[in-house]
Amino acid sequence: MTTTICVGDLHLKHTHVLPRLDSEVQLHEVERVVFLGDACDDWQLGDDAALDELLYFKAWVQARRKQGLQVDVLAGNHEMPYLMDMIGPGTHVPIRGLVKQILCDLDLKCAAVVSGHLCTHAGVTRVWQAAYAQNAQTADELCATLNGYFADPDKWERLLTIGPGRGSGDVPGPLWADEHELLRFPMPGVNQIVGHTPVRWLSRESVAGEAQVWFCDTFSVTPYGWPQGEASALMLEEAADGKLEPTIAILFGDDEWSNLMRARMQSE
Repeated sequence: MTTTICVGDLHLKHTHVLPRLDSEVQLHEVERVVFLGDACDDWQLGDDAALDELLYFKAWVQARRKQGLQVDVLAGNHEMPYLMDMIGPGTHVPIRGLVKQILCDLDLKCAAVVSGHLCTHAGVTRVWQAAYAQNAQTADELCATLNGYFADPDKWERLLTIGPGRGSGDVPGPLWADEHELLRFPMPGVNQIVGHTPVRWLSRESVAGEAQVWFCDTFSVTPYGWPQGEASALMLEEAADGKLEPTIAILFGDDEWSNLMRARMQSE
C-alpha cells in the first residue's frame, strides 16, 4: 500500500496545519505529501507573521525530506509574483526578496502525478491544452510539459493565462483556472487534483471521458478571517494491485478550525 496526502492552499497557515499533518503521516505511514500551491499570502496578515510562516514551512519541508518523506511543493498563482519580482494580489512587498529565496529553496515545480492523477494548482482545461500542449494527452505527458514550462522563465506566460472566471479573457490556465472553467472545459480521460477554488468540503466531480476532478482548497478564509472550508486533506491509498482508495483526512475537530482562525485574526 502506497499512501499520499494532497494538501490544498495553506495561505500562511503552516504553523496550524503542519503539526496535524505530521500526525496523519505517522498514523497512516504516509510516504508522500503534495502541496497544491498558494503557500503565500493571506488576508490581513502582517509581513513579520508571513515570513515566520514561510520559514516554518521551509524548515518542515527540508526536515521531512531528510527523514525520507517525499514532499512535492507545487507553485500557485500567489507564488508567481515573488518568483517574477512583480507585485500581485496580496504580495508582501517589503519581504518579497526573502520570500522568493524561500520559494527557491523549496524546489518548487508546477505539476506532479499521484496514482494516475495530475496534480496542479488550478487544473488543466482542454482549451489551455489545445493552445499550449497539443502533444500532451495523459497525466504524465501533461506533467512533463508543465514542469518543462515552469523550468524556463521565458515560458511562464503560458502557465499564467487567466480566463473569464477570474476576470480576464484568455484561456484558463493551470495556475488560474476556476472550478467552473475546469468543469466546463475538462481534459477528457485525465483525473486531476487541484486547489485554488475555495470549497466547503473536499469534493470529487465527474467530467468528460470518465475522468474525475478532486477540489481540495478547504483551508482558505474570507477577508474577515472566517473559514471557507473544513480544513481537510485528500489521502490516496494505492494497493499493490493498483486499486485506489481515496479518503478524507479531517485534521481539526468540530469548531476547532473556526476558533483557531478567529483567534488568529484577533491577534493581528
